[in-house]
Amino acid sequence: MGKEEKQIGKRAEYQPGNSGAGGDAEWNTEGSAHAPKGGGHTSEGGTHKSGGMQSTVMGNHKEAGIQDTDGLTGRIRRGALLVAVNLLLLLVACQQYQADIYERAVSLSDMDIISDAETIVSAAEENGQVTMYEIGSDTYRGQVLVGPYYHLKEGTYTVTVSGWAQQKGSVVQVTSVNWLNEDNSTGQVFAEIPLSVGEEAGLSTETFTLARDVNSLELKLIYGGGVVSLTGMTIRSDCSYTDAFLVLGLIWGIELVLLLLLRGERGRGVTDAGKGNRGRGHVVLTVCMERVCSPAAIWLFMAGLALVATLPLYNDFGNFTHDMHFHLDRIEGMADWLSHLSAAQPLQRINEVDYAGAGYPSPVYYPELFLLVPALCRVLGGSLLTSYKIFVYLVNLMTAGISYYAFTKLSGRKLVGAAGSALYTFALYRLADIYTRGAIGEFLAMAFMPLLFWSLYEVIFRDRRRWGMLALAMTGILQSHILSTVLCAYLGLLFVIAGLGRLFRERGRVLALGKAAGLTVLINLWFLLPLLQYSTLPIQASFGQDGAVLRGNAVYLSQLFALFTQSKGNNLWMGTTQEEMTLSVGAVLAAGAAAALWYRLRDGRRREQPPAQGLFLAGAALSIWASTIYFSWDWAAQLPYLGRIQYVWRFLAPASAFLCYPAAVAMVRFLEEWRGSGREMRAAGRWQSGQFVLGVVLAVSVAGAIPYLDSIGQHPAHSKEETESSLQADELYLLREVSYHDLNAIVTSGDFTMEAEQVRREGTTVSAVLTVSGADEESWIELPVYWYPGYRLRDVEGNEIPIRLSQESGAVRFTPENGTTAITLRFEEPALWRAADVVSLLTLAGVGIWLVYRKRQAKSVQKE
Repeated sequence: MGKEEKQIGKRAEYQPGNSGAGGDAEWNTEGSAHAPKGGGHTSEGGTHKSGGMQSTVMGNHKEAGIQDTDGLTGRIRRGALLVAVNLLLLLVACQQYQADIYERAVSLSDMDIISDAETIVSAAEENGQVTMYEIGSDTYRGQVLVGPYYHLKEGTYTVTVSGWAQQKGSVVQVTSVNWLNEDNSTGQVFAEIPLSVGEEAGLSTETFTLARDVNSLELKLIYGGGVVSLTGMTIRSDCSYTDAFLVLGLIWGIELVLLLLLRGERGRGVTDAGKGNRGRGHVVLTVCMERVCSPAAIWLFMAGLALVATLPLYNDFGNFTHDMHFHLDRIEGMADWLSHLSAAQPLQRINEVDYAGAGYPSPVYYPELFLLVPALCRVLGGSLLTSYKIFVYLVNLMTAGISYYAFTKLSGRKLVGAAGSALYTFALYRLADIYTRGAIGEFLAMAFMPLLFWSLYEVIFRDRRRWGMLALAMTGILQSHILSTVLCAYLGLLFVIAGLGRLFRERGRVLALGKAAGLTVLINLWFLLPLLQYSTLPIQASFGQDGAVLRGNAVYLSQLFALFTQSKGNNLWMGTTQEEMTLSVGAVLAAGAAAALWYRLRDGRRREQPPAQGLFLAGAALSIWASTIYFSWDWAAQLPYLGRIQYVWRFLAPASAFLCYPAAVAMVRFLEEWRGSGREMRAAGRWQSGQFVLGVVLAVSVAGAIPYLDSIGQHPAHSKEETESSLQADELYLLREVSYHDLNAIVTSGDFTMEAEQVRREGTTVSAVLTVSGADEESWIELPVYWYPGYRLRDVEGNEIPIRLSQESGAVRFTPENGTTAITLRFEEPALWRAADVVSLLTLAGVGIWLVYRKRQAKSVQKE
């Protein structure tokens, strides 16, 4: 165990040993991985052959206290236990479903007092919250209080009002000022709840139904005279959330994958303690003890990493993060699109819930492919908050899995891959992206960064046939976050520069890079073409920042390797770090990288170095330098697109990915060497090699993140209901030099008469029958939709009516003709976009067919 050196010719190579990993690979003199040679190793009274053909665990089963049972009986018992556990989970889910409804207590503190009624209203407060409004006047009548805007899905709701009125006439209205009626009037009252008459509090209820989603619903108190006391209001849905079943489905999915892996391992004899000993009830224990890096054990390890990394979300509320509401808005917009799919917009291009239904092209500028997962959860009846939490868990699981795969392939050792996965999953900057910033795009992109750097290294330095994996990594980052794509593109030049010699000598590697780029473009053409077209528009985000601004948001050296971090705070301008958010790669990664550098300097040429370690250390150093105030951003800001990254500390994302690999290698090496010195303890059976190493690395990774994770509970909290009513869009993709305002109805220039009938609005699709008289060439009509390329206005016969942008409101404007015309405005994908959709679809189909062909070809070769 431990390490040993063997001489091959005149060069030495590093062979870490099997490490209990069940065939854990080594790196050779060429830097590529191969299986360990030699028969195997003796551990715990048994042998483990590297070929994986036979494995004896814990010596004789009787000596280990494991009793043989009949195979059929054992399978029945295990099956019955599994069914019983899942039936119990299903029962719990059913009970939770019945209780998990939308029920929101309207906060009186969030209700605004109409200015004309301020003198007649008094409020009783407790702990800063209004508990009662009391009103009394002899002369004033009318609206007194107006509640906050709510976003409610279509469905049936019940409103309960607690309070009393001295005389009849005071009511609470449930209304929406932005609701567009068929006669082109705005505003709709969905329910009126009279307050109970008397001088003691009573409950009044009323049920109402929404035929479509409403994102501007509010409650109003209409005062009818006398003394009125209002103590509370509640909105309750008649439908329950399906959150419990969504979580149960996630659990069942993890179980299913585990069972399939265990079945495959039993079929290959991996989990058997000798031939003919299948079907034992200790199969999972055997897997974990026999092969710490078996597929089933790795799956459990990945699921466990994601479980711990998502621990702050295991509650019935959500913690406030910087960008969370913007991304929840994107999820809700995609869910709305899925609920109303149409041939005119087969892919989401416009978020139709934004700006009170006026529309916002965030899906064109900001990739939303992966948001299909939480959007589907939302369509299936889940709350927006739980859909988001499930998505975060799956991203953590994907991050753990992808980083394990990339670091394993890079090092040739599963143990290094697992250690690197633990370090990366709990990297401080990645956690800050999730729990401080709520930056979905960036922490999604971080999941693919290890895969990108490994595949780049493969194509340039080792196996150029990995160009398909490089295309997959680039697609993952591109479909996650545009700014991260820019950063990775610049850092990819580091690999190209380091491999210039190979690229000149082996032109096939240049061709492989070209293939990867071409395949990436073809797969993502459906997204890239609209993005390029819309990028020509003068939007708010189309300007860069100069070097002084970028450097002002940079990181100090004192922040980079912080040990005790906290999850609260914001980005601060240079000059202070007091209460600034965590901008650190963490002391754990820093110590691991320092150890890797020390080993590298100490060993020199005496030992073969791990593949790509120097390149990854250089990438980490460059990324960290670029994130600090010490980098020359005055000239770097002039480079294409680099001046638009907003915050230079974004470079800490690739820095974390770079650091995890050399840190994992160094930690595994140190622990193996240290473990190798404890021969007496190992002989006594107290240490398992792989389990010990991986356990220590996992403990160190989690320990480094504990101060950060522990402070998340101090964030402000939002309930499920509050989360669904706190959606917000940014202004980055609005056009410059346009005076935007709310659009609620069809409006005219006022120099002619117009009658509107059968007005209907579904998302940004608006239809109406207009009767116009007295209009001329200077007259115009504006529809309640923000103008962007792709909208088409047609009459009842399908003829297109020219439209233009209104600089005064941002709305779609057109010149009407006198007479009666039925019109429909909707977003329609241009023909060129549809062609790009087809190209991307055919490319994906071709890749799938090619993969199936390669798999069948490999099987036929094996049979021969």
